[in-house]
Amino acid sequence: MNHVHCTHLPAFVDGELPREHHEDFRAHLASCEACGARFHDLLQADILGRLAHAKAAPTPEATAAPPA
Repeated sequence: MNHVHCTHLPAFVDGELPREHHEDFRAHLASCEACGARFHDLLQADILGRLAHAKAAPTPEATAAPPA
C-alpha cells in the first residue's frame, strides 16, 4: 500500500489532480480499501455540500422586488 496517493484524494474529488496522475491514482484506489473508502466519503461530502449550497442559493423570485 502506497498511501502517498491519499494526499491526492481532495484534488481528485475537486477535479484539480493533473491528468498525468489519474491512471496511477485510480489504480491505487482500486487496490487500496482504505483509500477507496476515504474517496467514497469525500465524494459523498462533496455532493452533499453542493446540494446544500444549491438549496441555499436565492431564487430569482425571492430576490425580485414586490409589485408596486
